[in-house]
Amino acid sequence: MTGFWKDGEMIAGSYKILKRFPFVEGELYLTELPSDRSGRKTRFVHVFEPEGIVDPGTWRNRDASVFVPVEDVFVDRHRLVQVFHLPEGHWLGWWLMRTAPLPLEETAGWVRQVTDLVRIMKDSGMEAPVDPQNLLMTDHGLRFLYGCPISRAGGDPVQVKRLAELIWLMLTGKFPGAGGTGPLRTLRRDVPAELEMLLVRAMSPDPLRRPGIKDFAAWAAGLALRPV
Repeated sequence: MTGFWKDGEMIAGSYKILKRFPFVEGELYLTELPSDRSGRKTRFVHVFEPEGIVDPGTWRNRDASVFVPVEDVFVDRHRLVQVFHLPEGHWLGWWLMRTAPLPLEETAGWVRQVTDLVRIMKDSGMEAPVDPQNLLMTDHGLRFLYGCPISRAGGDPVQVKRLAELIWLMLTGKFPGAGGTGPLRTLRRDVPAELEMLLVRAMSPDPLRRPGIKDFAAWAAGLALRPV
């Protein structure tokens, strides 16, 4: 889904587009408001085309311990529009491209955060693409920007594959298939066989062979409990 609006155009007559970004789902825009009593005139606006009729309220009531708080949600031209204040922090993808590869223990810490967020979301009937584009590093930990009711983000097998690709990026500095392929332990000798096997299964083309999010959570928790 690309090309909803162009730079300089207005969204809903209020948000002037300054820059357009490709996103894991739909498009993300940096916009400017004509006026704002808070003094902050810029907003992120996320836009995508949902399947069928949607209730904006479903997207408005989001857990602040999991998601970046949303300022407004509405439908425009059959597209769901979510408006956010510019959050403080760094995008995980941007940070990883400059920092990875990470130590194994640090990777496990991030995996614990992501799997905890996924568990909390699932309990509340929500999910979000596990993608570094969709994760923001804040003072309170990781937060997802885009989230949706369960079944719209692809379900557990898709989420597990995305988590495996994120872990691969953390450990190698590259995405699988972008110069980062091959047996992981030839690239990182400190990676345990258990984790390599989980990653291989998680990236299998057969969704039925993939492990669960809980298997990665157990690996990360086990590393944290390992004696020094």
